[in-house]
Amino acid sequence: MTSKATSISSDPELSDSFKSSIVDVILEKLGQSTNASHVVLYTMSNRTNSYYSASPVHCWQQNAEFSLEPRSLSFGHIHFSNDLNQLRNNQPILIHTSSLGPSEQEMLNIVNVDSRLILPLLIDKELWGIISLDNTDSSHSWSIEDLIPMTFYSNLLASVINERKAQVAEIQALHAAARKKIHQMKNHLQGIAGLLELKITGNDSEDNNLLNAITQIKSISAAYSRPPKSAEYSGNLEHILKQIVQNIQYTWKAVIHLDLEMDSPSDVPDNEIVPLSLVITELLINAAKHRLATNDQIIFKAVLQNNNTRMRISNPSGPFPQKTDNLLTQSNTPGIKLIRSLLPAKGINLIIKHEQGFTHADLQLLPVYFHGDKLK
Repeated sequence: MTSKATSISSDPELSDSFKSSIVDVILEKLGQSTNASHVVLYTMSNRTNSYYSASPVHCWQQNAEFSLEPRSLSFGHIHFSNDLNQLRNNQPILIHTSSLGPSEQEMLNIVNVDSRLILPLLIDKELWGIISLDNTDSSHSWSIEDLIPMTFYSNLLASVINERKAQVAEIQALHAAARKKIHQMKNHLQGIAGLLELKITGNDSEDNNLLNAITQIKSISAAYSRPPKSAEYSGNLEHILKQIVQNIQYTWKAVIHLDLEMDSPSDVPDNEIVPLSLVITELLINAAKHRLATNDQIIFKAVLQNNNTRMRISNPSGPFPQKTDNLLTQSNTPGIKLIRSLLPAKGINLIIKHEQGFTHADLQLLPVYFHGDKLK
């Protein structure tokens, strides 16, 4: 007969990897050392001053072939003052099925539970959760000897959960500091762009250089803005593309038709957000600059399927000055040189070509671009 552990619900302080390693081991040791049929970890919620509600988050069971129904794990409410005082004083509670009401008896009878022992988990002297051990053998009763491993493993679990909570709090503090820095940087960039806009004189050649710089600064700022209904920036590709298009349309008075087909959300790696934003910005600037007429529409189509992203930026244009299959490798204009310098060594393919009166920039982001070494 083999045992198994099961994750029941998510908890922000108990990640799946954390539960599948440390929690698994401790619940298994508890079950094996006490001959319990099921060992369940619950988190506690203080509903009112008079009772707590317990929610199951992880379960270990002696018999892996037996299917444990979720409702058999339902604990109801711990509402007796004596029970709460015992748990808060780090004392276990023993419940015999025969002492319960009909509905609770029915739930426990599903898995033939004869008695249930509840161990408190105190974190910073507060009742954070409980461990429930089920006994299905009516001839077996919990003994003082059982309490020794129970106390040891429950205190060990409380200790590692407390350490995990401290780690989560530290990570959250770092994220909050990063969000603050990003917000400050975004505001600084917007301020710089505003100052540059004051320098526009009406001289096309001078203004184009300024507009290039303004557009690039705004694109970096936009890439770090928060997507709708999000508490922080995420590098979401769809959001970045929409922000860049909006930026180009406003700054260059260009008409851009954006067509997005994405089968799932996709986040750009943190270290690639700025380079990718600048590459797409420069491609759109080139399309805006080299339109045959100012009212010509730029078509920007992006398709994401199975972690493979293909983009095409198309605009009506005259032929290239030199005959080439890929302008990216032949041209030495400042814009193309910037694009070449920003492209990563792997994960992106870019071809800029002229066909039948249109310039097409075909950009492909391969799965390795998003996931890197994780794919190996």
